[in-house]
Amino acid sequence: MHARTTKALAAAGALGVALAFGSIPFLFVQSQVKLQDKKRGLTGSQVQRGAFLNSGSKDVGIDPDWDRRTWTWRGGERAGGASDGSE
Repeated sequence: MHARTTKALAAAGALGVALAFGSIPFLFVQSQVKLQDKKRGLTGSQVQRGAFLNSGSKDVGIDPDWDRRTWTWRGGERAGGASDGSE
């Protein structure tokens, strides 16, 4: 074989391997069950979780301990129970 043919075969092989490995995420996603599939009912755990996993969060909204004028946090009781910033 000539050097040019060997290089072309190596480049074609490298391209084929790259395409094969690059297609793995796409094929994996295509093989999974769609969570938004409306053709069947929800499972028991999906009904319990609801539409949003974090919809019961209590830490949303305006923080009453945040001072917008000085851009500092004044302290106060945190949702996790720690008021000194340590977790």
